[in-house]
Amino acid sequence: MKRLPTAETAETESENEYYARVSRKLRNTKYLLLLLMVVSAVLTLFAYRGGITYDNLRYLLRDIDEAGHTTLSSDSVYYTASDTNTFLYFRDDLAVASADGVAFHRALGSRSLRTT
Repeated sequence: MKRLPTAETAETESENEYYARVSRKLRNTKYLLLLLMVVSAVLTLFAYRGGITYDNLRYLLRDIDEAGHTTLSSDSVYYTASDTNTFLYFRDDLAVASADGVAFHRALGSRSLRTT
């Protein structure tokens, strides 16, 4: 039967060198990867600083709210049913042109623009 370690026996038992070495290597690897991630982020921001604009960031964050609400089913897309409707995929939105006007629908079905 194995005894539970106590304060008296913990001083006399040595730690397993293999696991201590693996622990040190993993700790050093974690810090190295963290450093590489920060360096690569700084270099990327420096290299592409001309392409990072307010409009590009707004375009990137445009659908952030809808991306968080992903489910197994999508929302309903409502449009005027007609034989003359035209559907087009335009700038990541679904454009529906009808006699009533043009409407843009986002990926999950919400209407982003409607003109009459």
